[in-house]
Amino acid sequence: MSAAINSKLQASRKELLDIGLRNNLISFKKNAKTLTIIQSVGSEIFEAVYVSEKALGFGATAKPARNGAGNTVNTSTVEGEESDSVELQLLTKLSKANKTAADLSATVDKGSKARKSAQLQLQTALDEERLFLQLLKIRSEAQTYVEEQGVNILFLAVGFVHWYESESSTEARCAPLVLIPVTLDRASAQEPFKAAYTGDDLIFNLSLAAKLKTDFAIQLPAVDEEAEFDTDALHRYFKEIKDAIKIQKRWTVQADEVVLGFFSFGKFLMFKDLDPQSWPDDKAPSNHQVMGRLLGRGFGDKKPSYAEDVNVDSITEPGEIQLVKDADSSQTQAILEVRAGSNLVIQGPPGTGKSQTITNLISELISKRKTVLFVSEKMAALEVVKRRLDESHLGDAVLELHSQRATKTSVLKELERSLAQGKPLNDPRDQDIEDLKQVQTTLNAYCATVSSTVGHSRLPFLDVLGRYMQCKSDWPELSPLSFTPMASWTHSTFSRRTELAQALELQVAAMGRPDKNPYWGSARTYLTPIEESEAASALQQSQKYLAQLQQGAENLSHRLMLSHPVTLEDISVVCRAARRAEQAPKLVGVQLSTQDWQLRRDALRSLINAGRGMNSVQETHGSQLLDIAWEQDLRKRPGNTS
Repeated sequence: MSAAINSKLQASRKELLDIGLRNNLISFKKNAKTLTIIQSVGSEIFEAVYVSEKALGFGATAKPARNGAGNTVNTSTVEGEESDSVELQLLTKLSKANKTAADLSATVDKGSKARKSAQLQLQTALDEERLFLQLLKIRSEAQTYVEEQGVNILFLAVGFVHWYESESSTEARCAPLVLIPVTLDRASAQEPFKAAYTGDDLIFNLSLAAKLKTDFAIQLPAVDEEAEFDTDALHRYFKEIKDAIKIQKRWTVQADEVVLGFFSFGKFLMFKDLDPQSWPDDKAPSNHQVMGRLLGRGFGDKKPSYAEDVNVDSITEPGEIQLVKDADSSQTQAILEVRAGSNLVIQGPPGTGKSQTITNLISELISKRKTVLFVSEKMAALEVVKRRLDESHLGDAVLELHSQRATKTSVLKELERSLAQGKPLNDPRDQDIEDLKQVQTTLNAYCATVSSTVGHSRLPFLDVLGRYMQCKSDWPELSPLSFTPMASWTHSTFSRRTELAQALELQVAAMGRPDKNPYWGSARTYLTPIEESEAASALQQSQKYLAQLQQGAENLSHRLMLSHPVTLEDISVVCRAARRAEQAPKLVGVQLSTQDWQLRRDALRSLINAGRGMNSVQETHGSQLLDIAWEQDLRKRPGNTS
């Protein structure tokens, strides 16, 4: 099995080996993201930046040309870059909006000061403004890589090999030899950009070594990574490369060629790490259990340590798992699986708690004195987990090995700081765990209750409760139901009652509500044939009378100029209107269309009230007075001449 796994591993390694011409470590091409350093001695720059760790500024040698109107015309260009680049135009506008003329002049030293420090500058073929824009673009790109991927891929390449693909090839390819990891920054907006060594390991072009060995059988000299590499070692290294490629007549080593640019070789490092020769015989990747399953029989036969429906509270005690963040049962089960030695993949969309599960997992493994390697392609994922560990006071147990924190100096300082802190102090938590057990017991009892069945019906409690709440929502006028009679129902009893309820539902749907039926309230359950005949005759007679009633009501409503009656209630309204019309007095000689009825409404109402009062007095005293008394004008008094 080991031989088969090793064969698959080597095939997979070849996919990581990028020795094609699109790899700029094999065939480097200058573009808008690179900056060529001219008039330089490669060993002097190496000595200043890497050995002495000096931050070097940049010098501009080209001067902007002016047109007939006296305006500046930028004539300097970068090989491979279009002068009308949209990105460059945006950067130009940005620089003009945020930088004063003093800022631009401060980017590169002038006059005698520049001449005195020329040997400590990285000279370019650009003018001042173009140089500033180029450096601004490179710095922005470098920061993006660090923020998103946590790696710095900005290097100062010292020394290049110029090579040809074949004896008949006319195009010379060039590849860097030594790469110094640098950062590009400035102290303030008034200060110029400077390139400074990051303190990380020096990089040698392993991709080029693999290319020359594979295609040309040329073995580049090996470098002892543990030994100190100074300027003398650089000279020896370049000489050994010249000796190795001298069989190729046209190939050359340009030791003084220096370029600032981006170089990525992560895949090649993985290719090298998976080389069996880099490992002891008993530690070879092909002999690793996980690697064997990945490239071999897989993990299908590996059963989980715990069933999916396991109650985690039944297999763990409060405080047994060192959880520093909230965790549900599935997240806790994942932690238990890892603790049991299982290999698993945790999947889930954003916001489902993957990062907090990783935080809890790291916390649990730290408590077991185990080492955890947390790797992520995205810088944001690393920062989220680190922030959660800091919030839980576990950040001091983490050694960050990415971006600027991966340099030797940073790692040593972090180790020193962690060791100087001593043993962490923890408060006793016995009472907290006891309180947690009580809360856990209460919650588990509640969960067991709501997850149980109702009585003997075998119906889930939540289903019954949900149906009851739905009934209250659909029929709010429904009286509260009593569950007492149903407490003793068995499952078969519930099934029979359900069938009866369903049959009743079908009957109501077909026949309508019983209280709306004409026979509602009748105690008769059957009719004899004679009664059926009498009922049929009565119905026929009723239909005849009903038709006559409807016709008469229609004629009457037409005479009264009322709306057409439809229901019996409408016919009743028409009849009442006709009855009132019949009882109305004869108004012969009365002009009904005059407006006085409305204009003199108050006077008419007063007259009517007086008449009603007079009528009331007559009814009370009529038997006591003569008829002539009612005709006397009582307002006249004897002796009153007025």
